[in-house]
Amino acid sequence: MEQIKEILMNKGLINKPPLIPIPEKAEFVHQDFLNGFFDHVRPLHGLEIAHLYDVIENNATSKALIIAFAQVVKDEKIRNCLKKEKTLQQKILKTI
Repeated sequence: MEQIKEILMNKGLINKPPLIPIPEKAEFVHQDFLNGFFDHVRPLHGLEIAHLYDVIENNATSKALIIAFAQVVKDEKIRNCLKKEKTLQQKILKTI
């Protein structure tokens, strides 16, 4: 997985993880974490950004593996299943 991620990064197919600057001073949260559901949307915190990045990276890596397996598999049924999975991964990546 790590080798595939490195190759995809070198080819520019996936991005490097986002850098989150370290705040100069501590700020306390004075808002409710459910605010995004009802009215104004709060900014994402670092853990949420990291999870989103991981999901995108895993889906991109899975898509690359699916394409590779679809190219070498001999059984047409399996190839069709892999092609369906590839289109599903593309839809997921577009929604994120």
